[in-house]
Amino acid sequence: MNTFVLSLLPLSLIVYYLRKDADNRAYFLPVIFTGLFSGALFLAYKLLFSTFYHIPQASIGANFVYYLFMQELIPVAVVYGLFFLFARKDTIEDRFSFFFPAVVSFFSVYLPYIILETEKPYPAFILFTKPAMFLAMFIILQVWLSKIPETKSNVKELCINIAIMVAAFIIPALTESLWVVNVFPLLWIIPAAIEILFAVYLIFPENSSSI
Repeated sequence: MNTFVLSLLPLSLIVYYLRKDADNRAYFLPVIFTGLFSGALFLAYKLLFSTFYHIPQASIGANFVYYLFMQELIPVAVVYGLFFLFARKDTIEDRFSFFFPAVVSFFSVYLPYIILETEKPYPAFILFTKPAMFLAMFIILQVWLSKIPETKSNVKELCINIAIMVAAFIIPALTESLWVVNVFPLLWIIPAAIEILFAVYLIFPENSSSI
């Protein structure tokens, strides 16, 4: 059962790479290797020097803040933010296109760690729903990041794009926060299904030019 956790993001990265034109694939390899290396360094730090272990609280709010910031926003902001700054010679559009390979390659290493450090036996939510939601989040963020350059002059469309990206971040954290305190299952199943199905819709051929 751990195979899904370990293979989902790496396989999605391989599919992403193979979908690129043969002439452009080499352009993304440094991005992918940088993300993998960053994930390996971060994981080594966590294993060797960090003794922190998160214990879920009875509070939905406290869990939500931890999942949103510690497992999503901060890792994404640090990894992609640094990459965005160091890739100054590339255009803004190119740097936006690097989001998915950079972040997914990092989380290919990091996400299995934060999932498998959970106490055994691993529940199905942790093994299947959480990694699927993270992948869906990255797909949605990539698609709407790529729309920013063409909508930056349209305030309404730009605000909609930003709102969708914020929702993409919030839903996985909120879903896990609801699940971990054993609320009525439909309260977390519905938002999880919406995010995952929306990401599936975005990768259909007619909608997938940005991913």
